[in-house]
Amino acid sequence: MESIISSIVSDVISGVILIGIAILGTVLFWKITGRTSVVDLLANIQRDVEDAINKKYLQLGSSPNGEQRIEEFIADNIVAIGWPAIGDLSEFTTYSVQKKKDIIYPKIEQHYPGLSSRALGLYTGYFVRFLSVKPGDVLVVRPSGTNELYFLVVKSAYKYNVALASKDMAHTIEFDPNRSLKIKNLDTITKNMVAVPDEKTIEDFKKSVLMARLTITDLSKFDRLIEAIFESDSEYIESIEK
Repeated sequence: MESIISSIVSDVISGVILIGIAILGTVLFWKITGRTSVVDLLANIQRDVEDAINKKYLQLGSSPNGEQRIEEFIADNIVAIGWPAIGDLSEFTTYSVQKKKDIIYPKIEQHYPGLSSRALGLYTGYFVRFLSVKPGDVLVVRPSGTNELYFLVVKSAYKYNVALASKDMAHTIEFDPNRSLKIKNLDTITKNMVAVPDEKTIEDFKKSVLMARLTITDLSKFDRLIEAIFESDSEYIESIEK
């Protein structure tokens, strides 16, 4: 029995050592090549793992390049963002967050000259998030100037549709209309509609949605509320199933 236990312990220790050597080798490679610090590398690894596993809840704008497109979104079961000139990014969807940034930033800089470094970083961030969206994630869309909210469940990941480039809608994600919802008036989201811990969560969600000015905003902290909306049978919630 002792020999068996000793053998198991030895195997476990050997496995841990091999994993440690592999991680150390990767870290040393990145350090030697000067691509990033050890801390940044470990943070990137953690972020990539979380990005691949966690369900995303994002708010998207409905006006690529300032043009309201919500009717086309709903008619075609897609959402889209602008900057079509940077081309198809499909081959980069599985890349790490940092690698996506390294590729996308210069593409935007090349095709949209004159942007500030802040704008370049912001737009690059939009694409990094957009490319990471996967089936099952939830996209919340509020058409500009309205109190309407669409809760769209992603059906398939990023695609580049060159036919929509002239409308600044080439970068697309398809959603499932059979699983997606619409609320005509944001004010109807109350404790009577959803079972959430407190009214403050609801009020914070409303404020966040109304104040969002970015193309893509993270709503992960409202995940329980959004899931409760999908589970609600409130008369104020409509299906967008065709």
